[in-house]
Amino acid sequence: MDWIEQELPMFAMYSNTPKTMSLEEVRRSSLLAGLDVLLFFSSSLLATRFWLETRSRMREFRRLHLDRDSLTVRCLFLQLLSAANALRAFGIVLDANLRLIFERHKHHLAWRRWLDYLSSSLPTLLWSSMLSVLLLYIIEIYHKSQLQRAPLLRPTFAFLNGIFYLLYSTFAGLTLHLSGPTYKDFRRMVYFLLAGAHAGIALGILRYGLGLAWRLRQRTRAAGGSAAAPSP
Repeated sequence: MDWIEQELPMFAMYSNTPKTMSLEEVRRSSLLAGLDVLLFFSSSLLATRFWLETRSRMREFRRLHLDRDSLTVRCLFLQLLSAANALRAFGIVLDANLRLIFERHKHHLAWRRWLDYLSSSLPTLLWSSMLSVLLLYIIEIYHKSQLQRAPLLRPTFAFLNGIFYLLYSTFAGLTLHLSGPTYKDFRRMVYFLLAGAHAGIALGILRYGLGLAWRLRQRTRAAGGSAAAPSP
C-alpha cells in the first residue's frame, strides 16, 4: 500500500497533462493546415488580381458609363477580402511555427493562447468589415431604387467600423499579460464583439436584400404590364 501512496502524486501529474497526438494525426493536421494556407493565399491573390484589374480599367468602365460609386465599393470589397484571407493564411503559418516554441515554455502558455485568439480573430474582424461593405452597397442600391439619397450612409459605416476596431484594440491591450489566464477574457470579449457584428450584418443584408428584391420584382411586373397593355 505504501508504493500506491507514493505513486499517486505522479499518476495525478500525468493524468493532468494533455494527451499528445500520434504521428499520423500530426501529419494529417499538418496536411490540412497546408491546404488551408494554400486556399486562403490563393483566394487572396485572386482578389488582389481582380482589384488591380478594376483599378487599371477604371477609365474604360467610366467610358462605358458604369457607376463610379459601385466601382469604388468593388475595389474596397476586394481589398478587404484579399487582406482578410492573406492574414488568415499568415496566422495559420505563424501558429504552426510558434506552437513548438511556446510549448517548451509552459509559463508563457497564457500568452500563447492570447496570440492564438488574436491571429484567429483579427482576420475575422477584417472579414466583418468586408461584409459591412457588401451591406453598404445593398443599402445604397435599395435607396436608389426608391429615388432617395443617403449622404450620411458611408460616414456612418466608416464610424461604426472604427468603433469596432477601437473596441477590439482595447480588448487586446487590456488582456495582454504574461501571467494569468487573461486569454479567456480576451476570447470572451472578442467573440461577443464579432458575434454581434455578424448578427447585425446578417440582419441588415436580410432586411435590405429582401426589400431590394421586392422592389425589383415590382418594377419588373410594372414594366411587363405596361408592355402588354394595348396601344390606343
